[in-house]
Amino acid sequence: MKFLILMTLVIFAACSCKPIKYQSDEFTFISSGMANTPEYPVHINGEWCKNIKGELGGCYLRVKRDKPTIIKLLPQEYAFTLTIKCSAKIKFTAYENGVDFPKDTPVTVTITDYQAQNSFICLGRIYPQDRGEPISAFFEVRMRIKDPNYSPREAIHNTGGYQIFGKYSLYSTWHDGKEWKSGKKKTAIKTKTQYPAVSESHNMRFNYVGF
Repeated sequence: MKFLILMTLVIFAACSCKPIKYQSDEFTFISSGMANTPEYPVHINGEWCKNIKGELGGCYLRVKRDKPTIIKLLPQEYAFTLTIKCSAKIKFTAYENGVDFPKDTPVTVTITDYQAQNSFICLGRIYPQDRGEPISAFFEVRMRIKDPNYSPREAIHNTGGYQIFGKYSLYSTWHDGKEWKSGKKKTAIKTKTQYPAVSESHNMRFNYVGF
C-alpha cells in the first residue's frame, strides 16, 4: 500500500512538472566573447580543455615534441565560422582568416610543426551564423612541449596495505588525514587509505595522487 501511494505521488509530481520556457539573453547579458572569458568546449588530445576549477574553454597542457596537438570541436546545430590564431613562432596560419563549417559538422584541427619551440598558445574563436549579429565565443589553449625522451614516474598507488611512492622517492610529503607529514627516502607508508601525496626524485621528477 505504501509503495502504491509513493508511486502515485511520483507520477503526479512528474505529470505536474512543466517544461521551462526558452528565454533569450540577447538584451540582458553580454556574450562570453565580449567578456573576455574562454568558455567554448573543445577536446585537446582526447581530453576536455578546462582549468583547475573544471571550467571548460581554457587549459594548460603538455605534449611530447614528437606528438601532434589535436583540437576537436563537437558538431553543432548551427553553421559557424572558426578562426584560430596561434603564437607566431609555430607558424600555424591555416585558420587565421576563418573557415566556415556547416551545421552538424565535427571539426578536427591538427598541429604538428612546433618549430623547435618550447611552448605556444592558440586562441580559437567561433562565430555562429544563425544569430544575425557578431556574437562569438572562444577557447584558449596553452601547450608546453616536452622532450619525447622524458620518462615520468610511476603512479602512486596502494597495494598490500602500503601506499607506494616508488623506488625513486628521495623526498615524499603526504597527508595522514590530520596533518601533512614528510620523509626522506621513504618509498612507501603502511596504510589502508590512499592519502594525498607527492613524491620527488633526485632529478626532481614528481609523482602525486589525490590533488
